Amino acid sequence: GEISDIVRTQYGYHIIKVHDRRERAPLRTVSHIMISDKNDDTRTFNPEERINEIYQLLVQGQPFEELAKQYSEDRGSASNGGRLRPLGKGEISATKFDEMVFSLENPGDRTKPFKSSVGWHIARLDSIHGITSFEDQKESLSKRVKDGSRSKIVTAAVKNQIMDKYGFEQGAPYLEYFKNHVNEGILKGRWKFEPVPEADDKKVFTIGDRTYTFNDFANYIRNNQAQRRTFTSIGEALITLYDQFETGMVKKYYKDKLEDEDPEYAAVISEYRDGLLIFDLMQRNVWDEAKRDTIGAKQLYETTKQNYRWAKRVDAIVINANEMAYAEQAKDLLKLGKTVEEIKTKLNTNDQVNVIISAGKFEEGDKELPAGFKMEMGVSETMQQENRYTVVKVKEVIPPSTKSFEDVRGRVMTQFQQKLEENLIEELRNKYNVKMNNKTLKKLKKELDS
Repeated sequence: GEISDIVRTQYGYHIIKVHDRRERAPLRTVSHIMISDKNDDTRTFNPEERINEIYQLLVQGQPFEELAKQYSEDRGSASNGGRLRPLGKGEISATKFDEMVFSLENPGDRTKPFKSSVGWHIARLDSIHGITSFEDQKESLSKRVKDGSRSKIVTAAVKNQIMDKYGFEQGAPYLEYFKNHVNEGILKGRWKFEPVPEADDKKVFTIGDRTYTFNDFANYIRNNQAQRRTFTSIGEALITLYDQFETGMVKKYYKDKLEDEDPEYAAVISEYRDGLLIFDLMQRNVWDEAKRDTIGAKQLYETTKQNYRWAKRVDAIVINANEMAYAEQAKDLLKLGKTVEEIKTKLNTNDQVNVIISAGKFEEGDKELPAGFKMEMGVSETMQQENRYTVVKVKEVIPPSTKSFEDVRGRVMTQFQQKLEENLIEELRNKYNVKMNNKTLKKLKKELDS
């Protein structure tokens, strides 16, 4: 119910009434199990079904950390039991994940399976941290001060110093002319640009030896009329945009003149421009060319495909159980030729998951296959790894083979870009003579070694 004094900001004057106070949400440490929702030929299970099976195992008392290590497809956190770095509200781009994590109230609470923009999750709240200290917030607070109204006072003072140094001359009044030149579309950022007629194109101001005209301001309005703030009148919009235009052009003039006055700055700008030229050269002759020349990429694949090989693979059914008895039952059912669905129906119930099954092609060393597994036809013996028991039925042993172009397109394109870059460098070396200043090179090496 408290009411403030009159407050002035860049938007105007305000009176503020407090209805409620809420503390900023502190950082949280959470763990999660994630199953990607990718759908391609390498997928050996249904992602939604898998996350629900994992959740049921949690309900049955299986440790969260063990299930994360065993099944989570977030490689960055799986090996750590699913634990993520401390998070602040709004830091995660997956808004559904952020919403679900900050809905948990007490450490140990966990969500039911939910889907975000990156896949399926089960999240658990591990701890809630205290309010961040000033030192930890110093950088972000400094940025807010920089963008605030006090910073604008400093900006205005610097602008005036630049004007005094290089000379500033105001030209013809702009406001009344532009009130008639633009229309209400400017209030919504939708004014359709109309050039100022030559007879009306007067000087609006001069900074140093550079003059800006009404047409320059009109072009600025066209490109910058979409503003975050809402204008209540055409006059207000024009005054704001003109102030931004004048300040921007004065600062630009100062930066342009810095090259003449500051050798170090000029050297940095020169390096920056050289970098842009190199980037443009690479863009046209390497990156874009690699995208266009699909025939060249496929030809490279044909000459190097011996480097893209599948190791020995199996087409198999992999069954994991948390108890030896269920693994043995699964083994017997596999020997009887039962399907994946028949085994699930037999061993799992609506409220009890006893086996988790994956089916498809598995490469030697695949995470799904138990350590020491022999890739042989038939049903394996039950193998124990930590707290799980695994049985594998191999339907086909696939010998090592060459991966198709589509299987390795990304890797081939990277190699193709490297080849194009090497060709470009060789072409430039043949076209231009490169002279090395050995004296400067030795001096540079000496400085780097010291």
